[in-house]
Parts: sequence; C-alpha cells; structure tokens
Amino acid sequence: MRKARFAGGHSRGALAVSRRVFGTQERAADNATLVQRIRSEAFRGAGVPTQDVDVRVEDGVAILRGSVSGRETADGLVSRTAKVPGVRDVAAMLRVTTADPSS
Repeated sequence: MRKARFAGGHSRGALAVSRRVFGTQERAADNATLVQRIRSEAFRGAGVPTQDVDVRVEDGVAILRGSVSGRETADGLVSRTAKVPGVRDVAAMLRVTTADPSS
C-alpha cells in the first residue's frame, strides 16, 4: 500500500513539474480573455491609444482594426500581439495615418 501511494505521489509530482516546464499557457483561452490580454500586454508601451484600434479574437486569431500613426507602430503592435500567450495568429487591418495633412 505504501509503495502504491509513493508511486501515485511521484507521478503527480512529475506531472506538476512538466506543467511548469512546458507551461499551461498552451491551453486555449477564451476570446474575451485574449482581448483583455492583448489590450493590456500588446498596447502597453506601444504608443497607441486603445480606443484607436478595435481588437477582436476569433478562435485564437487576433483581429486588429483601426488607425495608427506610422508603419513602425503598426508592425510593433502586430509583433507584440503575436507574442501574447494564447494568440495563434494576427490579422492586421490597420490604416497608417500621417501627421502631414498635405499627403
């Protein structure tokens, strides 16, 4: 009986270690949770107001729609969004605006 209990505890410990090593972020998060993660993690430090870009998520695919101030800003936002845990892909429908009114 003690050996069985020891083996059971040992296997549970091995499972816990593997979850820590490989992470539990691979589990698909629901769409609303991913939207909140994107808004808090990807937009932080990106220089883009959250009201300028609409964020939707469908089956792990983040859809960004709106306007940003430059190409570098758009590329950075897409890159940061792709790094958010749970995001499988990013569809960027961003319009780049310029500060120069004559263009």
